[in-house]
Amino acid sequence: MTSAYIMGAEKAINSDRFPQRLEMAKKFAKAEVINYKKLNAGETLEDYRTYALTKWQKSGLIKSIIH
Repeated sequence: MTSAYIMGAEKAINSDRFPQRLEMAKKFAKAEVINYKKLNAGETLEDYRTYALTKWQKSGLIKSIIH
């Protein structure tokens, strides 16, 4: 995940079912984490996507949101 930041990612997201691995991702890679045993990973990722697109639209980085 650190490589995602090196390549310019604003946010890295890790999905796992083991709490200790999720904690390591949060601590060492500063990642957003999704425990797919507790949350629907697909819906949660779609929420992240919608949030990011809305943020980019408001900032003028994109002109319209394509779904």
